[in-house]
Amino acid sequence: MKVPWRTVKTRLCDTRDGGVKTPTAAQQIAELQVELKRVYSVDDGDATSTTTQQILDLEAELERCKREKLERGERHDQVVRDLKTSYSDAFEWAYSVKARPQYQVHWLGKGHTDEYVDAIESLLNTFKRIVKELRTGSVGARISVKFELQDDGHRVTAAHDYMLMPYWKELANALVHWSEYHAGKETLEISIICIETPDAVLDVLRPALKRSRVKYVGFVNDGTPKSWTLAEFIGDIIRTNHGVTSVGFGKVVLSNEEWKAICNAIRTRNVEQTSIMDYFKLTECFGGGMSDEALKDILTSNAVEVGLESNGLSSREVPVIAQHLNSNSSLARLYLCGNLFNDKDAAALANALSSNTNLRVLSIEQNSIG
Repeated sequence: MKVPWRTVKTRLCDTRDGGVKTPTAAQQIAELQVELKRVYSVDDGDATSTTTQQILDLEAELERCKREKLERGERHDQVVRDLKTSYSDAFEWAYSVKARPQYQVHWLGKGHTDEYVDAIESLLNTFKRIVKELRTGSVGARISVKFELQDDGHRVTAAHDYMLMPYWKELANALVHWSEYHAGKETLEISIICIETPDAVLDVLRPALKRSRVKYVGFVNDGTPKSWTLAEFIGDIIRTNHGVTSVGFGKVVLSNEEWKAICNAIRTRNVEQTSIMDYFKLTECFGGGMSDEALKDILTSNAVEVGLESNGLSSREVPVIAQHLNSNSSLARLYLCGNLFNDKDAAALANALSSNTNLRVLSIEQNSIG
């Protein structure tokens, strides 16, 4: 007697589109038990070595399904325990960490104004809201950790303080949690605005950003220049997390060597073709224009889009830009808005495009043109 085991196994494992859906472990076990009972019922006189082997195969497959069912149950229970603990911790943290009076005394004691303390309390509430939304899976596509205070029309940057460290740690943990339990195919854009981010903060954020589902990381008005390792931090994220395809900086002051390090990380990613860096933006990072070295590094980073708005660029930088455009590089979009270019500069850039077949956008709005 020949038992059609090959047919049974195919039916159990068929997951092709339009086919039978893969049954649960319990269903597989039940069907295997029925099939095994049927094979056992074969008369001894009809039994063959083939039938014996089929019985052994069925018994082995049955044991495998039982183990798989047990393992799935254990994994499910662990995920449930993790989620319950995570949600409990998130809500407990979000509702118990208040802008306590001692916090106000702390910052006032450091010489800050009442307006500054109010802005800090608002920042802490922002941290709590973002953490809760990440933990519960209700966060939007963009996260903005922003300190909002102006003095005579200028943005004020929140000074780093050890009182902020628990908030940075909760944010990092919540990012990892969202990526593991809620993200699916979604990714986040994260901006940190007007807050000092020394190495103590970067060391907390680094492991989380290296493993989380993040596509954009941006820093604005972070208090640089300081002896912080922001460039090394960004380079590490770019090299490690290939889901990060865009980085942006606003009023971030780094040395030429630090910008070069970031550009090299972008260049390496694109050469390896692991994933393409789509967007590299620097706004108000060079108040008095850029050195030829820094400009060349940025333009040849191989990012698909480069933004150099409001960096004080003028006629002095035009030859470097024109030479790059004339080389017909892979650059597809270049934004030079808000600089100091004139009509002659615009004509030089236009002439450089005569042999360029890759650039799709060249924006020179808000310059001294026309």
